[in-house]
Amino acid sequence: MTFICQVVIEQTLFPHAKGKMAYIFMSDQFKSYDEEGGENAVIIQPGSLPSFIKSSPEKMGPTISEEFNTQYYPGSEPFDSQDSMHDYLESLPEEEENAYLNHFARTKMGGTPFYIQDEQLPRRKGWEPLLQINCEMIPFNMNIASDAIIYIVINQAGTEGRLYWQCS
Repeated sequence: MTFICQVVIEQTLFPHAKGKMAYIFMSDQFKSYDEEGGENAVIIQPGSLPSFIKSSPEKMGPTISEEFNTQYYPGSEPFDSQDSMHDYLESLPEEEENAYLNHFARTKMGGTPFYIQDEQLPRRKGWEPLLQINCEMIPFNMNIASDAIIYIVINQAGTEGRLYWQCS
């Protein structure tokens, strides 16, 4: 797996989280969209390794080609669910709807996820969006579909995370 990024778990967004940092890894296998397929890993520290992740001790592993330092700040979003966002969008003229879609599809921390396909939060209750990465808006190649959006979610305790992605 390739190291993609590390994300600070902000206590203001996740007040019950025990973890302080999430480390994100992805395989270059096309089936890496599966949140528990073993092709992706969200390692939260302090925390433990999810049981479906197989690891081996290495001092250095593959990373994306260059190092980028970015900061994403949580935005205020008026929607508490995907359904409420869609209800609102259906009431707008097409031009305004497209502007809102572009806003919610951006790379962001927390907030309302923008799902390309049906809503897919992990099937367990209590999981929250940590980071959404829009592959069309990042300055490096993720080796998946260029129109993909990557979703990183953590459990409410902030001890485990999952990664999955969608494309059109």
